Amino acid sequence: MFYVFEPQIFLGEVVQVKFRHRDCRHCGTYAVGREGGITIRVRRARELAPIVWTCDRLAFTEYASRVLSKAGLTGWEALPEEVTLLHRGIKREFPTYHEALVTSKSISILDSKGVQVEQCCATCGRTTYTPPREGIRVNPSDWDGSDIFGIRELPGNYLVTEKFAGVIRDRRFRQVELTPAEEWRDPWAWQEEDRTAKPGPETPEYTFDIVERFRGRQRKTC
Repeated sequence: MFYVFEPQIFLGEVVQVKFRHRDCRHCGTYAVGREGGITIRVRRARELAPIVWTCDRLAFTEYASRVLSKAGLTGWEALPEEVTLLHRGIKREFPTYHEALVTSKSISILDSKGVQVEQCCATCGRTTYTPPREGIRVNPSDWDGSDIFGIRELPGNYLVTEKFAGVIRDRRFRQVELTPAEEWRDPWAWQEEDRTAKPGPETPEYTFDIVERFRGRQRKTC
């Protein structure tokens, strides 16, 4: 069984980060990758969970990294550079975080119901997809055997094996949701269903920015 791996905590407010960008005469300028480390301002102690998000990457405490490595979990590596944390007034010892890269091969979920190419730029090849409607279908032949891996059509979302999920449960790492892939529902699917909705109390403008920044869209050559 595979699970959608969803840490629920963002480490804090991003103070400094650098992205590489690509220019397209049709799509405009958009981010295509990160350069260097990241600086984050932590405002609340509850943001210091063992497994968190920075802005676009997973980050593990040194303890969590040791646990995952000792368990022999594959498909990821911790970056050597520490996450720089700024804080004021939090009276507790801060753990050391390292961002993590998922190094395994991403799978395609085009076999999942509802997933199809939505737009594909003829100039730069930037492609967007509609989200799955009834869970995620994993084709075992497309999986390289790693314990954590990405999804081509849903960048920023990861699937993990039963072994990986078991370590998370056994160590009681808090603020991490593990949803069976076949039961997962895209939390932002309402955007696809109601593109005419105007920002209001339940659809704040920043929500659209969050979707683009953190869930993102697949960028590839079609």
